[in-house]
Amino acid sequence: MKKKCVTLILIVSFVLCIFSPAYANTTIEKPSAEEMLFDVFLVRPLGLITTVVGSGFFVVSLPFSVMGGNTMDVFGELVAGPAAFTFSRPVGELDY
Repeated sequence: MKKKCVTLILIVSFVLCIFSPAYANTTIEKPSAEEMLFDVFLVRPLGLITTVVGSGFFVVSLPFSVMGGNTMDVFGELVAGPAAFTFSRPVGELDY
C-alpha cells in the first residue's frame, strides 16, 4: 500500500514538472519612468559613443579583417551591435 502511494505521488509530481513551464508568468512588464529616463539620458549617449568608437576601431582593423576574411563579423561586433543597442531597442528596455 505504501509503495503504491509513493509511486502515485512520484508519477503525479513528474507529470506536474513537465507542465510547469506552461504555467510560468508570461506577462511583459513595461519599464518605469525612471528606467526610461536612465536609458535616454545615460545609456543611449553611452551607446552612441560606443558606436562611434567601434566604428573607428573597425576602420583601423579593416585591412586585417579583410585579410582574415571576417570583415562582416568584425563589423557586426564593433558597429552593428552597438548601433542596434542604441537605435533599435524600445526606450527603457535594457535587456536587449
